[in-house]
Amino acid sequence: MKVNFDAGDLTGDAGILLYQEFSDVIRLHKIVEQMVHIKDGVSHRDHVNHDVIMQKIFQNATGYMQAIM
Repeated sequence: MKVNFDAGDLTGDAGILLYQEFSDVIRLHKIVEQMVHIKDGVSHRDHVNHDVIMQKIFQNATGYMQAIM
């Protein structure tokens, strides 16, 4: 991997693409899908639990914090 910081002003959110690429290489999404099973009884979701977990992993890796309700 080569990183170049001479490109001027860029969004910091683009860095998440590196995390996604690394996750794809190690197949983290498949590992989470196979190993995490949550029985929460919610049937009206648009996203499956392992996708929500991957989102939280990427949010934490990039420094986004979510308030605890």
